[in-house]
Amino acid sequence: MKDWYILYLNPGIANAMKAEQVLSNMGVHVFLPMISKRQKRSGRVGSFRIKKELLFPGYMFVKFDFELIFIVDVESCTGTNRLLRFGGKIATISDSIIENIRLQVEEMNSRLLNSQSSSNSRSPMTQSCRNHLEKIASEPSAATRGVLFHAFLEATSTLNQ
Repeated sequence: MKDWYILYLNPGIANAMKAEQVLSNMGVHVFLPMISKRQKRSGRVGSFRIKKELLFPGYMFVKFDFELIFIVDVESCTGTNRLLRFGGKIATISDSIIENIRLQVEEMNSRLLNSQSSSNSRSPMTQSCRNHLEKIASEPSAATRGVLFHAFLEATSTLNQ
């Protein structure tokens, strides 16, 4: 049975990109939410560049059938650490939450690029979930985004049970 799992990553965006490549080559479906941020360019007044950052630093969502792909193979890939566990049980996350995160990230990135996201492509998402994701995305500190992500997971884990 294919489920979405949360995978701890080694620190750094380079490790996240390596892990994404290796896991994709293994046949694991990977979702690594990235947000776009405007960053001032030094020495250029009024000039910005768009910089991509991990929405949840240190975490990646993976979907695979652990009867076909062994957990130890996923956890031992380059750039990865281990699957997130709550009380010794590997944590799963629902397809609807992953889809909501994906749509929210697309909406936030398109807003930054001043383009309108199509309103008819949005799936139903609770306003509190949308607000929580926007709060995470707007947080400038990666460490604080990680803490907010844990709170988000705790809130959604009660919905999955």
